Amino acid sequence: MVDSYGEDDVVEGRVAKVVTFGAFVEILPGVEGLVHISELAAHHVENPREVVSQGDAVNVRILEIDGERRRLSLSLKRVEEGDQPVPRADGAESVHTMPDLRLSEEAFPTSGAAVIETDEELLDETTAEEAAEEVVAEEAAEEVVAEDGAEEIVAEVELEGVERDEVEDEAELADELSEEQAVEAGSEQSD
Repeated sequence: MVDSYGEDDVVEGRVAKVVTFGAFVEILPGVEGLVHISELAAHHVENPREVVSQGDAVNVRILEIDGERRRLSLSLKRVEEGDQPVPRADGAESVHTMPDLRLSEEAFPTSGAAVIETDEELLDETTAEEAAEEVVAEEAAEEVVAEDGAEEIVAEVELEGVERDEVEDEAELADELSEEQAVEAGSEQSD
């Protein structure tokens, strides 16, 4: 590491660990340096997790290499836009490139047209689902209205039934009274 990089070099690395006082960045396999919390950003940082997360690919500037104490001081805020990192000492691929995961084109299309078609299909599916939900809601509302109407009709019929029963009861009572009066009248005439 000491032979490959020097102070003030911009190198790429990956955040290995975020701690309360900063973040450790691995710049080569097995070689980590500390980005102190004061070197994370130009503004005041309360929590390093506001700026970086474990696994983030970053470019950092080497502030100090202490070979005797085996310490490496790094800065994130001192890397300016446009600064190109020096080539990796281990010859590995850049940490900023996306690895080829060999994902299928069918499942993960890379062409813009396929993505647009997928978005339109999703929109069509969403529209169809919303339309189906509206139909179900309308049918449910119609059922409620029909049930309410049926209840009103049943209530009216029941009221009519009660009135009929009362009328029938009154008619029977009148008939009974008439018969009693007739019987009484007949008894009085026979006396």
